[in-house]
Amino acid sequence: MIEDTKVMEASLVLYEPEMEISASFIYIEQAKEYEKEEKWNEAMAACEQAVKINPKIAEAYKIWGNLLQKMGKIPEAIGCYAKALEIDPEIAEIYANIGSIYAGRQQWQKAIKYYEKAIALNPKFAGAYRNLGKVLKQIGKNQQAAEYILKSYRMIQEESEEENPEEYLHIGSDLWQLEMHTEAIACYQRALKLNPRLLEASLKLGDIFTELEKWEEATNYYRYSLAILGKKRPISQAKKIPVVISQAEGELITPKQENLKQEKDAAYYANEGAKYLKEKQWEKAAECYQQAVKINPNWAMPYRNLGIIYNQLNQLELAGKYGYQALSLDPKSANPEECLKLGNSLLEQGKTNWAVNCYRQAIQLQPTLVEAYIKLGEALSLQGNQQAAMSCYLEGVKQNPQTGKLYYYLGQILAAQSKWPEALNYYQKASELEPNNWEIHHQLGDMANKLEKYETAISAYRKAIDLNQKNSWTYNNLGDALIKINNWVEAAHAYSEAIKLNPDFFWSHHNLGDVLRNIEDWQGAITAYRSAIKLKSDFYWSHYNLGDVLAKVHNWEEAINAYQRAIDLNPKMAEAYGHIGNAFAQQGNWDKAIIYYEKAIDIDPGIHVSVYRNLGEAKERQKQLTAQ
Repeated sequence: MIEDTKVMEASLVLYEPEMEISASFIYIEQAKEYEKEEKWNEAMAACEQAVKINPKIAEAYKIWGNLLQKMGKIPEAIGCYAKALEIDPEIAEIYANIGSIYAGRQQWQKAIKYYEKAIALNPKFAGAYRNLGKVLKQIGKNQQAAEYILKSYRMIQEESEEENPEEYLHIGSDLWQLEMHTEAIACYQRALKLNPRLLEASLKLGDIFTELEKWEEATNYYRYSLAILGKKRPISQAKKIPVVISQAEGELITPKQENLKQEKDAAYYANEGAKYLKEKQWEKAAECYQQAVKINPNWAMPYRNLGIIYNQLNQLELAGKYGYQALSLDPKSANPEECLKLGNSLLEQGKTNWAVNCYRQAIQLQPTLVEAYIKLGEALSLQGNQQAAMSCYLEGVKQNPQTGKLYYYLGQILAAQSKWPEALNYYQKASELEPNNWEIHHQLGDMANKLEKYETAISAYRKAIDLNQKNSWTYNNLGDALIKINNWVEAAHAYSEAIKLNPDFFWSHHNLGDVLRNIEDWQGAITAYRSAIKLKSDFYWSHYNLGDVLAKVHNWEEAINAYQRAIDLNPKMAEAYGHIGNAFAQQGNWDKAIIYYEKAIDIDPGIHVSVYRNLGEAKERQKQLTAQ
């Protein structure tokens, strides 16, 4: 199994300009220390300081990318890696890490490409060989996989100055899965030689020899494991050791005998639990199943029934926990619909990682299960992994090419990335496949609007309205599209319908005012603008436009007040000063008209020529009055 986005480490030596070595490298060392302590934010801040001092230091971007990768922020990590490679395109570790990202997404061919690039740059990069081998195993190339994993094993032995026993554990596990028993045993033995108290290695050797039915060797390694734990510690603490050595008699019970005993005891409690479950005595049934899993923690069935019980008791967190444990122990214990249902419950609880695994299991069991792709995409999006979500939907489309919802969600992702033409294509395909889904038509309308394809938008919104007359946004957005083609009457109707459904949306009122002003419905426009101002009093255009329509009905005082409010909100609005000048001129107040005309010209000397003409006329009228 390839670990998702696992960050790999390789030796890397970078050089900086001599004057900047000290400060930038200190920050890098600080970042490394914070990384060891899992203080991600502090480590990233140290990297940021390093690149401020020297923007050409590739290692800072590399470490920054590693941190983001560990945090699951894959797009940001790739961005940092790209910057590092711009500076130094030969950092093998980065190519290996990108390979691990693709491996985590099960994009095997891309993963292979990046691992091979890492190896080409650093032929002694053991970790890249091992992960390449694991990917090859996933695509059924076991012979090649074994070759690469063996290379990593030999490379660690030959090249590493300081061997890491943990590495041998991992390689041993990979080799055992490839049925290379001799080599796997050698890896575990090497790990134990490097660290004689490495319990996991001695236990694994005991398990291997048990499976090979080499009882003497198995017994020796299990006894050695107990010795590691220490004589004074109870044997019950050695939970992983499938043998029990009687301290009184020194009698050895073989692994098979002990497993049978455990299974018998666990089965007793499970049977008792089943009786209580049948009688709907939930608490008693739960107690029995709890005892069963305490005795045999690797038995899926009791966990599964505990999930059922806690669902009945409406303790959904516990139900999800036990259901997921059962699925982890025995992935085939649940059918695809049960995996989907469990995933939905876990997603609602915010346990996104668990939910993702449930959805993936549902898809593995039934590759055509549409809802699993949809929910998996949703969960991946919540994790911020939009690329993985898109890959999920594309795979869903491949399996279910006639399902419109999958195209719709692809459109949603592309729209969020401002890839509007591509999003429009997916929405159109979705609308063709699901012509009775109003939401798809609505989103198609929105995307067409953004691309200035107004006739397409209008047609889509109208289809959405035919299917659902209760969505205010569809009417409002239809109005927006109709304005663009100067269809004022129908736009006014659309905005009026939007307001009926959602009277608290400011823009519907304001835009209705604009439409009614264009068709010279002055009173209607006045009402619309005043409604808009009640909802949002700080938008100066509503006040300005209200002033315009009040002037049309010769309500000069209120027009002046509306323009003045627009000026209060935007003192540089020269047009408002000019229109107040007009209102005072209509009232014969030439002194004030002159003041406002001059203020408008002072703010914007390039204002419309009519303001200059009106100023000249006002001054002439003032002279005439003075002469009288």
